[in-house]
Amino acid sequence: MSKNLPFVTLAVALFDIALGLLYATAAFTHPRDLWLVPLSLAFTMNALLGVAIGIKLRELGTRLGTLERLLGTPSAGQTI
Repeated sequence: MSKNLPFVTLAVALFDIALGLLYATAAFTHPRDLWLVPLSLAFTMNALLGVAIGIKLRELGTRLGTLERLLGTPSAGQTI
């Protein structure tokens, strides 16, 4: 696993942030539509959760790679 966040996680997080900003602007321009505010917060929280999971996956992948190097066992994707 690379030392960077997985690209899919980063793409989904950026998409969720964009949707959160879109709904936040819509809620600002239409103050009577209060249902837009929870949607904006939901997309923002989804983006933050995705980034946190991506960081944890990166950390676990780094640990697994180190453990495989120490034990000398091939990873699941490698053929013997």
